[in-house]
Amino acid sequence: MDHETQIPLQGVVLQLADNHTTVTDSSGAFTLEIPSHTLTASYFGYEQQQVLIAGLDSVIIALQPATARLDEIVVVGYDSKRPTAGQPKPAKGWRAYNRYLKRGIKQAEGPKGVVTLAFTIDDNGTPTGIRVVRTTDAALSEQAIHLVREGPKWQPGKRGDRQVE
Repeated sequence: MDHETQIPLQGVVLQLADNHTTVTDSSGAFTLEIPSHTLTASYFGYEQQQVLIAGLDSVIIALQPATARLDEIVVVGYDSKRPTAGQPKPAKGWRAYNRYLKRGIKQAEGPKGVVTLAFTIDDNGTPTGIRVVRTTDAALSEQAIHLVREGPKWQPGKRGDRQVE
């Protein structure tokens, strides 16, 4: 939930120490059936928070708004100098997608950093399995993931019958 407004947050990423993850539903609720001692909560625009959960059967996590600012998102195809047939690409083209990213970056506030992401495009053109490859700041990673997840559709890439990242 938001610390200031007490409103539940949908889509908060919750990660256990062993990398098992889940997300909160529309009421801010979640279920994890794997025992762990700590839980990390991350959400776009909020500070990441670690919570000790050993021995607890329920927990309320109140996230603080973040002050970090995303400076750059680099979206790279396999080789931008030599496009390869079957590679994923933004449905409206790279120029339009880069404009979208620059607008999202300008709206963010706080310190600067760089985040590199990897993801797969599903058959509907939606990025899935988004993961951080490199980052200068964990809070910036959440902002970058949010921009890609909520951004324009993509054309899926395929190599034979297999989807490509």
